[in-house]
Amino acid sequence: MTDPIWKLDNVSLLSGRTARLSEVGLSIQSGITAVLGASGAGKSSLLSLLAGFEKPTSGSLEFSPQPGAGQLPLFWSPQDHGLWPKLTAREHLAAVRPDAPQIERSVDEWLALLRLDAVADALPHCLSQGERSRLSLGRALVSEAACLVLDEPLAHVDPIHCRSYLDLIADHAKSLGGTIVFSTHDPASVLRIAEHVVCLSETRCVFSGSINELYFNPPTEETAWLLGPANWIAEEDGWLRAAIDGAPPVCVRPQEFVVFDLSESATGASTGSLELISERDTGELRELTVRDSSDTAAVVLTTHRPLSASPGSRIQLQFLPDVLRESAASTRESCGAAEQFG
Repeated sequence: MTDPIWKLDNVSLLSGRTARLSEVGLSIQSGITAVLGASGAGKSSLLSLLAGFEKPTSGSLEFSPQPGAGQLPLFWSPQDHGLWPKLTAREHLAAVRPDAPQIERSVDEWLALLRLDAVADALPHCLSQGERSRLSLGRALVSEAACLVLDEPLAHVDPIHCRSYLDLIADHAKSLGGTIVFSTHDPASVLRIAEHVVCLSETRCVFSGSINELYFNPPTEETAWLLGPANWIAEEDGWLRAAIDGAPPVCVRPQEFVVFDLSESATGASTGSLELISERDTGELRELTVRDSSDTAAVVLTTHRPLSASPGSRIQLQFLPDVLRESAASTRESCGAAEQFG
């Protein structure tokens, strides 16, 4: 493993007596890292430290970028965009674009990619929130810095075009071999492009590792939900463990269940069968309320309808085998498609 780009050792950050980060220890490698956490968890504070805008109150932070000749070591896109009020959108990009023969895209091409060509000569105060977000992101990408620190770069971008901007971020990291750290509340963005994840909760780092590890084996229910819907099976949920035939990991994603309607088979009320109390469509997922033989009820999220089952029917849940789980993880790593994970 190569040396980390950032290394934080027992880092705390205070504003007066208020803790914004508490005893954070982690390393951030090259590639794309997502920073996740609820509002107020400390995401912006961490990114502010990574960008060098602030210094730790205690602990140590080492930054070891690996820029090429003439390349900026770092560019920061803060949550408030940090745009220059007297420069137009075009002038923002022209001001940071490296003057080098190997630079392929012109400023006009970047404006078109960012859907800013129609407002190229507008000042920041004339732009919408979404346009300001795209301009701030574009300015960071155009700089071609070795490390980009992006604080919720797509918070105001419409979901229709969000994928194309995520792909721009991923292409930047791939083409330059660069490092990108971005914060977000959107699981789909993380699953689409991130390789590593840092999770914060109440100013502390509660997870740092690969995205597959967080997706399939999160340490807590809170961290599980940072990457989208999850069925969290606690130790006391023995009946649910039995219902899916074995002892699965404590986090089971909705697409890891297959639901069988036993009323259409000869098995009847077989071992591990459940009574379907109700179901409802929540968009991409089905929410099933089920009950076991001891009359204990629970809610299960699944991507599979229980066939033609109706309330009162007997159903059975089958868990995706580990070998298929590993295949799904490999598929995600090879193609980077969030759709594989729902």
